[in-house]
Amino acid sequence: MQENKMKQVANLFGKELCEDFTINFYGRLFDVTFDEDGLKVFSDTLFEDELSRLLLEGLILGNAVI
Repeated sequence: MQENKMKQVANLFGKELCEDFTINFYGRLFDVTFDEDGLKVFSDTLFEDELSRLLLEGLILGNAVI
């Protein structure tokens, strides 16, 4: 199995694992954190996992900002 890269991903955005921060995605604000499983959104939505992946993609592509 390959080494988990989430610590490096968090560091790319100037964050540490388990550090809470806010993402602005098309004018909406989301409270999130990076952990070893990916980006986690603090939300009550049923689609939390999909939203987490969408926000991570947004960060990578420049459509979301911290």
